Amino acid sequence: MTQKRLNAVALLNTHRDIVKTFELDVLLDNFIAKVHLRMRTFSMSNATNGKSNVKPIDS
Repeated sequence: MTQKRLNAVALLNTHRDIVKTFELDVLLDNFIAKVHLRMRTFSMSNATNGKSNVKPIDS
């Protein structure tokens, strides 16, 4: 793990009371939508119609 990532994890742990209030689904959807490859790899398809639940967002 690089120092930058370790610092990020340490900050998340230090402020975990704030992190617990995050809406994880929204956060992950935004992360996935930023890069097309992530959308193809990580987006979950809706079982009823096979369409992706994740839509691209404007940067």
